[in-house]
Amino acid sequence: MDYGKEHRIPRIAQDWPLIGRVAFGQVGQTIVTASLTLEIWFVLISYLVLVGAGVQSLGVVLVLVLYGWC
Repeated sequence: MDYGKEHRIPRIAQDWPLIGRVAFGQVGQTIVTASLTLEIWFVLISYLVLVGAGVQSLGVVLVLVLYGWC
């Protein structure tokens, strides 16, 4: 059974939440959507921490160079 063709959903609109909906109904779609949203959120937080650590290291190096310690 091809749920997308049966319900005339364009191929571009067939995504992971649709799979959750087909498998477990509205609850499945909500769970899949929430998990994907949380995954993206945690990747964003990790990226911001990584950038912050890089900026902090750059600041330390600049201070050392400006005061002639390096």
